Amino acid sequence: MEILLKSGAVFLIVSLALAWLLVAVKFLGLFTQIFTNQKYLLSAHIDYILMAILNWLVYQVVGNAQGSEIMAYLIVAGSALNPLLFLIMSVKPDIKKSPFSPFGMFSSFSFLLTTAGYGWAAWVMLV
Repeated sequence: MEILLKSGAVFLIVSLALAWLLVAVKFLGLFTQIFTNQKYLLSAHIDYILMAILNWLVYQVVGNAQGSEIMAYLIVAGSALNPLLFLIMSVKPDIKKSPFSPFGMFSSFSFLLTTAGYGWAAWVMLV
């Protein structure tokens, strides 16, 4: 379960890097050819902050005694991939998002991992 602490730290560092990247794009006019949608870049930044906090919260509330390593890895994988979807859309906002497109299948896989991990953690807290 310690991976939740370390992954939270990594997600916070990624979020800070994205904040500076957003400053570079929005206010300095740098990388505007690459990051064509600032709204999605901001969403990725915020989502990585939220994932860091959620990972630390699950570690604190569920704890090592009650949690499973598999649950922790599901949470980490989902927490890494979900904000990545926003980052992809910040580069290519017109990407095909239908359920059977590569992006749609990647999104579904990401949501499945996240739901399984955090759902499992919530269940552990209930019982």
